[in-house]
Amino acid sequence: MAAGPITEQEARRAFGAARSDAQPARPTSFILYFLEARDEADPGLAGSSSAAIIDEIARRPHRRSWSSATPTGSARVPYNDTLSLRRAERVRDELVKVLASRPERIRVAGAGARAAGGDAG
Repeated sequence: MAAGPITEQEARRAFGAARSDAQPARPTSFILYFLEARDEADPGLAGSSSAAIIDEIARRPHRRSWSSATPTGSARVPYNDTLSLRRAERVRDELVKVLASRPERIRVAGAGARAAGGDAG
């Protein structure tokens, strides 16, 4: 007897766990704030500073080991491409310290004013 196609519901019931485990982990995004027109982290309010966010990243339990991270800097100032890259490099350097990671595992990108979340100054 030849087996026919199965419905989506049957596929979910039979293979649900395997299908969800096979999916890649969704990227996690964090927004860090910097002092206006500088590459220094904004001390911000308690718990919302860039340093506190980096510490949170370090404390998060990782179900799957991450293979890479890409800090993407942004800035809305005349020299925004250079500043945004410097900001991403600062974040990479902090992640290397707190995660004891190798720098080559963390690519950096500068998006200038093209990335959402760029500062106003």
